[in-house]
Amino acid sequence: MNRETIPSLDFKIWCKQTAIIIGFILQYVVIIVVALTIMPNKFGWQALVVTAGCIVCLGLLNYGLIWRVFRLLGQLQPAGERLQRIVDAAAATMGNFKVRATWEINVVMANALALPFTGEMIFLRRTLEICTDEEIAAICAHELAHLTEPKRVLAGRMFGTMALVPFIFVKPCEATFGLIGLMIPLVFIVLMIRFNKWLSQRMEKRADNLAAKQQLNEGVYARALEKLYRANQSPAVNASDRQTHPHLYDRMLAAGITPDFPRPARPKRWTVAGWTLLIGWAMTMAVSIAWPW
Repeated sequence: MNRETIPSLDFKIWCKQTAIIIGFILQYVVIIVVALTIMPNKFGWQALVVTAGCIVCLGLLNYGLIWRVFRLLGQLQPAGERLQRIVDAAAATMGNFKVRATWEINVVMANALALPFTGEMIFLRRTLEICTDEEIAAICAHELAHLTEPKRVLAGRMFGTMALVPFIFVKPCEATFGLIGLMIPLVFIVLMIRFNKWLSQRMEKRADNLAAKQQLNEGVYARALEKLYRANQSPAVNASDRQTHPHLYDRMLAAGITPDFPRPARPKRWTVAGWTLLIGWAMTMAVSIAWPW
């Protein structure tokens, strides 16, 4: 499927990119599964210790632990002269804001990431290959907007990253409240995920607005966004309005450019492959809960 999406992808690069993506995803899942496994069946001081340990570990991940691992493995490299020059110039236009560090990672996807808790930025090298200096500067302005988010927003982001923590209370909730107790963690998870998406969308719109204001020529930021989405074969309209990022089509309109293509229909929210993965995940979690550890 990846090869069909990105024809230039070879097996070696695919292995590297897949390892990075899986590592990034598993960093949260492993902590949640371990905490779920060792969580006692009753609420008490032991449950409190497990919860505290889980939250501390997730907090460390928010402060870039997995990226430090990638750096030790040689996958994360300091920004090259071209990127560093663009970042410094973009930061200077925003009140001489100081970016703590800028990194490059060599994968075939195109994107850029801001790490608000550490004040760092990461650019996927494909972005540097397909974008002009002016477009990269516009993307920098977007990411810098995330690095300048107020502390209350950072607190909200930290809260949002804990969305799966209620899942570790499945066993004590079931033992205390019966089968209906299984719904308690689920309700909290759904509410926290929705809050996280709501906050993320607000901050993405804020960052888009700032990037559009900082661009030297009209339409530069919109063109940069379109290049990233095209390179990644991402749809211009999301499957739903409750995603972490707004629709590309709307982002381009907000940036002052009308796309040269009609607004596409929404893609399907679920496919056979998606349902298969969901059912497999649910069965794995059910076994981990019911298994007599």
